[in-house]
Amino acid sequence: MLFSFSYSFSQMQDLGGQEEGGSSEFQDLSEPEKKLEIKQKADGSLERPKDHDEAMKYYKDKYYDELEGVYFEDLWNAVISALSDQGCELMTKVQKTNDEGFLKGVMKSEFCVFVNDETTFDALRLYSVKMPVIRGGIWVNGRIQYKIILEEINEGEGTSILVTGELSGSEENVTNEVHFWASNGWFETDLLYRIKKKVGR
Repeated sequence: MLFSFSYSFSQMQDLGGQEEGGSSEFQDLSEPEKKLEIKQKADGSLERPKDHDEAMKYYKDKYYDELEGVYFEDLWNAVISALSDQGCELMTKVQKTNDEGFLKGVMKSEFCVFVNDETTFDALRLYSVKMPVIRGGIWVNGRIQYKIILEEINEGEGTSILVTGELSGSEENVTNEVHFWASNGWFETDLLYRIKKKVGR
């Protein structure tokens, strides 16, 4: 079962392939606004985008929602469960109260590997806004790390959630380093939708 949602986004051109050589640079590819559908499965997860243009429909300034009637601890547990479903565990999690006595929580995931085979370059390109282009580089894995901030709102009768993510990948032929850059929002949106599904939203 699929649910369709329409969003407006900045369409991005597909990133070019790897080139020979030894230097690195970033490609920043943006074009005019276009509307495409977001397809959500019954479990709240999103269909994998078929190409980079489609993936860019998830790109926006922030991935945030305010969930009325959802208590902090229920949302906290939903985040942990949604990450576990993805095979991704938490690296840190902290809860504290603000000056008004309401809860705030900050959670950071491990570096969650989503690809480590011959499709790594294509997968990294698919989910990137600005992918580092390393001429002659060989990418051996792709990872996403999440940061999630929860805050009680409306006198504790609801909870807000903010999800951010950062892509990274290991390049072993030219730089022999791990590189970090911005995701185009597909992973953040997918996680947010799956969390909301777990609390009935």
